Amino acid sequence: MNRPTDKPEPEINNELEVEHSEPVVQPETEAITVNETVHGQLTDSEHEKTYVFTPEADGCYVFSVYGFDRDKGCNIRIASNLSNAEQIEFNCSYSALDMLAGVPYSITVYQTSGVCDFVMEVHLFEENSEDVEYANDNYDISYLDKMSVLAFAYGSSSNSLIIEECYTDKGLNYTDLIDFDNNGTNELLCVCDGRALIYSQTNGNVECLLDVKAEGSYGVTYVQNRVYIAQVDGKTWISVNHSNDAWLEDSWTAYTLTNGVVESIEFYAKRNEADTEDFPTTDNLNEFWIDGVSVDKEEYLAAYDMYRQGDNVFWFDAYDVSKEITDSIQKTIDKIWDE
Repeated sequence: MNRPTDKPEPEINNELEVEHSEPVVQPETEAITVNETVHGQLTDSEHEKTYVFTPEADGCYVFSVYGFDRDKGCNIRIASNLSNAEQIEFNCSYSALDMLAGVPYSITVYQTSGVCDFVMEVHLFEENSEDVEYANDNYDISYLDKMSVLAFAYGSSSNSLIIEECYTDKGLNYTDLIDFDNNGTNELLCVCDGRALIYSQTNGNVECLLDVKAEGSYGVTYVQNRVYIAQVDGKTWISVNHSNDAWLEDSWTAYTLTNGVVESIEFYAKRNEADTEDFPTTDNLNEFWIDGVSVDKEEYLAAYDMYRQGDNVFWFDAYDVSKEITDSIQKTIDKIWDE
C-alpha cells in the first residue's frame, strides 16, 4: 500500500467572493466556503495552536494544514451556524495531527451550544485528487479514522510529555493490529484513557466490539490501569483488571474474539479480611473462581500465568511507559500503509 506522496490541494471556490464586513446571511440551503492554507509547523506553542475564523455567513469554513514534521497535511472542515458570532475559535491539537501526518483526513466540528462549544467528528479525507493515491481498497484505512477520533478527543501519549510520577494512562496510549479470530482479518486494539477497545471490520463497516475500562489491580496501592496481551492456545487474548478493593480481591477478565463475537473469561479471587495486615500477594489469596465456578489455587494461578505473566504478555501502567508503547501508534500506521 502506498502512502500519499503529494499534498492534497485545497478546494478553492473561485466563484464565491467573500467581503470582510458585515455577516451575509444566506438561505439554509446555501453556504459560503472560505479557504485558507496554513504552512509550516505550529509556532504558537509546542503542542497546539488556535485557529480563529471570522464568519461571513452561515456555512462552512475550510482550510488546509501542511508541514507537521513530515511535509504532509490534512484538510480541516469546520461546519458552523454561528452567523451572529464575531469569531470561531478552533483549538487544534498538534500531537493528534502529527500522529496522522501523511494520512489524508478531515475534521467536522459542529456547534452544540455557545460560541466555543463544539462536537468534533474526524473522517478520512477521500476527496478526489489526481496527485494523491489513497488506500481506499483496504479496509484497514478505516481504522485510522477511529484512531484519529480518539486522538482528537483524548490526546495522544505518543507525542505528549511524559513526566516521572505523573499518570500517563490518559489519551491514546497504545494501538495494534491483531488477528484475534485467526481468520486472516486484523482487528484494531486501542488502549485509550484507561479503556481497552477492539474495532472490527463487519459487513463493510468498522464497529467497536469491545469497550471496557481498566481499573484497580490487586496488591497495588495506586492506580494501575493495566492491559495485558498474551497468546493462549494459539489465540490472542487481552486481560483487563477491575478490582474494586485492591487490598482484598483479584478481579480481572480476559477477552478475545471468536467468529466476530467477543468471548470472555472472568477471574476472581479473594483473601480473608482477617489477613489484611499482610501485603497482598497471590500467595495469600485463598478463594478462587473462574467464570463463577470455584477452582483450586493451582488452577487459578496457572491461568494467571498464562493470561497475564507469559513471555508474550505486554502491559503498561501509570508509572511504566516504555518506548515500545509510545511508538505503537506510529507502528500501527506503518502497518496499515505497508500492507
